[in-house]
Amino acid sequence: METFLLTFIPLFVAIDVFGVLPTFSALTESLDGKHRAQVALKSCIVSLILGALFVVFGNAIFIFLGITQYDFMVGGGILLFLISVSDILGANLEGRRVDGDELAIVPLAMPLILGPASITTLILISSQFSKGWALGSLLVNILLVYVAFLLSSRIQNVLGKSTNLAIGKIASLFLMAIAVMMVRKGIYGIMAGV
Repeated sequence: METFLLTFIPLFVAIDVFGVLPTFSALTESLDGKHRAQVALKSCIVSLILGALFVVFGNAIFIFLGITQYDFMVGGGILLFLISVSDILGANLEGRRVDGDELAIVPLAMPLILGPASITTLILISSQFSKGWALGSLLVNILLVYVAFLLSSRIQNVLGKSTNLAIGKIASLFLMAIAVMMVRKGIYGIMAGV
């Protein structure tokens, strides 16, 4: 049980289901319940598959591409920043909301559910404990995200459209701040290695 908690908690914090939930609600608010559930399922399946690939091949992928976790943080941070700006300004969000297939993969599966922080955490867990523990922790965390996504429409109905819109904009501001932090930490890490 102790090993499970040592692998589960860091990944739970890195994925940040409570931080992702308002963005999921804001981006899927125009979808009906069935389509929203499909987006939730697809984003979680894609996250699970990508996460498993990074557990098994993460270090090899980074070495093959000649990148470090810090390079990955800068790139992921820039992408997350652009998505946040787009959400705050309202640019292209209607199109993104309509196309649930695109939405399920970018930005939900990656970089929101499975971003640089969670990928780096998975790689560290798999090297510190084992690939099995990392995969088990990933599975449990993704199941929690899926349940939260399925319940998001109920939460949205309770809070109302205006409150959800405000929460979505606030979440986007936090995502923007997280993106800046990721870029900053990535640049610091790169500079420390020079």
